Amino acid sequence: MQSWALAEAAEGDTELARDMLQKATLVQPRSVPCWHAWAKLEMSNGNTDKARELYLKALELDPRETFTQSRLSGDEIFA
Repeated sequence: MQSWALAEAAEGDTELARDMLQKATLVQPRSVPCWHAWAKLEMSNGNTDKARELYLKALELDPRETFTQSRLSGDEIFA
């Protein structure tokens, strides 16, 4: 579902993509890739606070996951 949601975002339907990703995290709340996809969508739309929140959720699920750590250490997430 996350790939479909990101495809919708690429086509310009951010609201549908956001809704799909939110539903994906409800259905699969332990899916770190779903949280990443949603965070990426928020970052690409300038919603850094929401992206930070979503990356922190992913990190909570898997504290050793290096991609999440690298995203949280990036300057843009704290701008």
